[in-house]
Amino acid sequence: MQRNEGMGLKMDSLKREVDGLIKLVDERDDEIATLKQGHGKSMVQVEGKVKYSEEALARKDAKISELNASVSSLQADLDSTTDAYHTLKERAKSVATELKDRRVEVRTLTSQNQELSTSKTLQETQL
Repeated sequence: MQRNEGMGLKMDSLKREVDGLIKLVDERDDEIATLKQGHGKSMVQVEGKVKYSEEALARKDAKISELNASVSSLQADLDSTTDAYHTLKERAKSVATELKDRRVEVRTLTSQNQELSTSKTLQETQL
């Protein structure tokens, strides 16, 4: 009988220990579930941020491509404008040279005209 009582006490002690361990495991399971839920929310947030960042990066890449195309277009416009400027500059030089030659010619003709007018006046006075 003592043996039964000892075994009963031992069984009660083991049952209390098992119940305590079960309670501890249940608490740990609850903690793990809470952590999993928090981790799941964190992962959803991180995935949302990554997706937003990828979309922002794609928009910025598109903007960069657009700006590069604009730069290329502007460079072509600049090249054609520069060529036109150089052409006009050369034309202005030639017009300035021609104008200079014409002014010399006008001075010469004016001088000849004055000489002829003076000569005509002298001849008229002699007659």
